[in-house]
Amino acid sequence: DDYGNSRSSLTSDGIYAVLTSTLASLGREIPAGGDLDCTVSALFPFYQTEKGQPTLFFPKPMSAKMPQVDDLTKLKPLKKLAWMDQHYFEQLLAGMPILDGTDATSHIYGRYMVSDTQGFDKGFITSGIMQRVTIPDNEHREPPTPFYMDRIWFNGRSGLFFICEGDTSLVDQAMPLLTQNGIGTDRNVGNGFFEYEKSTISLNLPESVEAAVSLSTYIPSSRDEFEAVMAFAGFAYELRRVGGWMMTADQHPLRRNVVHAFAESSVFSWQGNILGTIVNLAPDTCPHPVYRCGRALMLPYKTAIT
Repeated sequence: DDYGNSRSSLTSDGIYAVLTSTLASLGREIPAGGDLDCTVSALFPFYQTEKGQPTLFFPKPMSAKMPQVDDLTKLKPLKKLAWMDQHYFEQLLAGMPILDGTDATSHIYGRYMVSDTQGFDKGFITSGIMQRVTIPDNEHREPPTPFYMDRIWFNGRSGLFFICEGDTSLVDQAMPLLTQNGIGTDRNVGNGFFEYEKSTISLNLPESVEAAVSLSTYIPSSRDEFEAVMAFAGFAYELRRVGGWMMTADQHPLRRNVVHAFAESSVFSWQGNILGTIVNLAPDTCPHPVYRCGRALMLPYKTAIT
């Protein structure tokens, strides 16, 4: 909606839609209901130098309890904290204290909490405003209109990652073309192109918990599921409006139908069967379905218990 403010991440329903569209452009048959046989997380940042190992960051759960501090000057860094590396994230999920209250900000760098602070550059994601000009066609005889655009850069080999759980065969087919097509706005001037590497990740997760934290956009599959996940005194969530515009094959813009979904890092009751669903937001005049994925990628979370 605003070229002057770019996102430094991408929602799970966004990447799922991009993957589906890329498969369609390859001529692959999209499974019934838009199900790619896997569940994906949102895109999260990672920090990596040219030779070092990547440091993966995960979103701070919305109900995460921060340590109590007596020094009011340390409250602001704690409130700004949005991302924590895998070490601190696993500690938080397990209900363990993540910081020493006597030095509660020693491992916080801006919006990031890092266990290994040596050489860490909190500015590994930077942005800059560039002036652009819209050139109208001569038919309307309108003057050129300047506007400003916010571009994002990742320093070194840093970037974004997402977790894919399930059968990744269709994702593997889409990614080579997607790296060449790019993601986001104004790809015709070089934005949104990337390199892709695939690997595995192991997380130490707690057992016998009553809460779950979402790493994906989540749309409950039924009213019963909605009531089950909300049956928890410590739930915390943010609702996000999923809609927007789409472009048909003949370049005709249409407004998608709208659904409200729970954003990633929301906290729910852990029922062991949180599924979520995929919805079709195609308007009546659209000749094909427009899928948005609300399948749940949840992790057990002990810290949220109150």
